[in-house]
Amino acid sequence: MTDKFVTLAHGAGGKQTSELIDRVFKEHFANPDLTADDAAVLSMEKGKIAFTTDGFIVSPYEFAGGNIGKLSICGTVNDLSCMGAKPLYLSCAFVIEEGFPMDKLEEIAAAMAKTAKEAGVEICAGDTKVAGKGQVDGVFITTTGIGRIMDNANTSGKLAKAGEAVIEQVRKDGLPYITATHDRDNPRSGNVMRKVGMVYRYSYEELWQPKNFPVIFRMYQLNLNGDKDFVYRKYWDESDKHFIEEL
Repeated sequence: MTDKFVTLAHGAGGKQTSELIDRVFKEHFANPDLTADDAAVLSMEKGKIAFTTDGFIVSPYEFAGGNIGKLSICGTVNDLSCMGAKPLYLSCAFVIEEGFPMDKLEEIAAAMAKTAKEAGVEICAGDTKVAGKGQVDGVFITTTGIGRIMDNANTSGKLAKAGEAVIEQVRKDGLPYITATHDRDNPRSGNVMRKVGMVYRYSYEELWQPKNFPVIFRMYQLNLNGDKDFVYRKYWDESDKHFIEEL
């Protein structure tokens, strides 16, 4: 396929749709469970699952640190993790504006594939539609995720219990520490972090994406290797504005 831009024909379900899927999505999302059939057939361990879906409408679709593709994977993986689930499988549905650059679509797909690999999940099904010029702003993505509820996780909506399950899994995996950050204007998140044993370390300013305005974040940390004095300093070092609050 030599098309440089997405056309209405790419969403019509015919030859050009198949070519688009092969060039962009199969190329980047390739894994044993990826299917072009009506549905993916997946293997699941016994137990409960978490199931979630998210729609992503971002303008601009690319920004410092990522694009709508990376954001869509991170958002759905995060929702599953917050419920004490290990993310396993994702599907993604695209609504693409006619005339959208094909190379930019490939960049979005590549970012999704990279982020999914880092999170340990497979993208195994999807859908592609093309809307007329001006009907959507570039590209919209909807991602749906399935994860297995980890042992001893409480899925009643009490985030502290879900957080405890995640920490217990991290401890079993042998990681030396875990960090989490939250917007200073959302103190409830800090309360959850403290309830699971995390300790406030410092605050820093960062340009929040994709809206690109400054936000103060608080960084919490839980050391799992017995080194109580170690502090993860990446955010501190990268931010020109950083400080320690008295909470």
